[in-house]
Amino acid sequence: MAESAGGRRDLGLGLALSLLAIGYAWLAFRLPVRALKEVVGPDFFPKLLAGLLVLLALPLVVRGLSRRSDRVETEPIDHWARAGLVIALMLVYVWALPRLGFLLATPIYLGVMIRLAGTRRWPAIVGAALAITALIFLSFATLFAVPLPRGLLF
Repeated sequence: MAESAGGRRDLGLGLALSLLAIGYAWLAFRLPVRALKEVVGPDFFPKLLAGLLVLLALPLVVRGLSRRSDRVETEPIDHWARAGLVIALMLVYVWALPRLGFLLATPIYLGVMIRLAGTRRWPAIVGAALAITALIFLSFATLFAVPLPRGLLF
C-alpha cells in the first residue's frame, strides 16, 4: 500500500515540530537560572512551551506513521488561501498589538481566528475569545509579573 499524502504531511510536520521543540528546549536550558528557588525564573515558560510542543507533535508522528491509503489525496487550493489569510491576520495582530493594546487586540484576533477555524456560533466565539484573553492576561499579570502592551486606550 502506498502512503497517503496526508500521512506524509503529518509525519513531516510532526518531525519538524519535534526538532523545533528540541532546539527551543536547548536554548531554554541555556537561560540563566534565578538564585531564588521559590520564584519562577525566566527559563520556566520556554521549557514549558518546548515540552508542550513535543507532546503535541508526537501524535502527528504516530498518525503519520500509521496512515496508509491506496488513493492519493489532493490539496485543495482553499487550504493555501486559508494559510495565507492566517499569516496575514498574525501580521495585522502583531502590528495592532502595541497600538490597540493586548486587552483590545487579542480578543478581536482570537475571535476572527476561531471563526476562521470553523466555529459558527457567535456566543461561543465571543466567549472563547474573551476567556482565553482573560486567562492569558491574568497569567502574565499575576503569575509571571510580565506587563503586556497597554495600547492607546489603557
